[in-house]
Amino acid sequence: MKRRVFFLALAGAALIINGCGKQNPISPALTGSKKPTTLAKPTVTPITFTADGTQAQVVDPGRQFVDDEGVLHIRGFVTTGAPITGDLVGMDVRNEFNANIELATGNGNAWGTFRDEVSWPARNLSGVFEGHYNGQITAGQISVAGVGQGSGDFSGMKISGTLQETAPGSGVLIFNGTIAEGDDD
Repeated sequence: MKRRVFFLALAGAALIINGCGKQNPISPALTGSKKPTTLAKPTVTPITFTADGTQAQVVDPGRQFVDDEGVLHIRGFVTTGAPITGDLVGMDVRNEFNANIELATGNGNAWGTFRDEVSWPARNLSGVFEGHYNGQITAGQISVAGVGQGSGDFSGMKISGTLQETAPGSGVLIFNGTIAEGDDD
């Protein structure tokens, strides 16, 4: 009996395997669909630039207050005009900064949004990157991670990386990250 079941199972497997080699009208991949079966990976290029916040102008001071526990809360502090130099060249035309900072330690967290109008001289491209960032403030020094989508010549590109303040409270930030081409997500 076991031998008979084994041969029936083997014959059934052979029929299934043989049948799977034929065209299946339900599957788009087997009916000549023009959709790619694999997705192309984006080209990723490392970049570095400096954003000098000391030259930015305050557009809106937002709201700032210290709570009963000695934490400074900053909401909606908006600047414009911070020059960007390095692999990208241009200006941080809008930066909205928010933070919670323990005044006794200088520690806290920061987050916000950015809009950078820049060119990429090495690639002869120009346009805008818009996105958001968040991270930590340690002993008064900001370190955040950010990500943004491109438009103009940067359409279909994503910028991502970290911004590290050169010294506590300096306002000068170094960006180390990448631009991914062909990444619309």
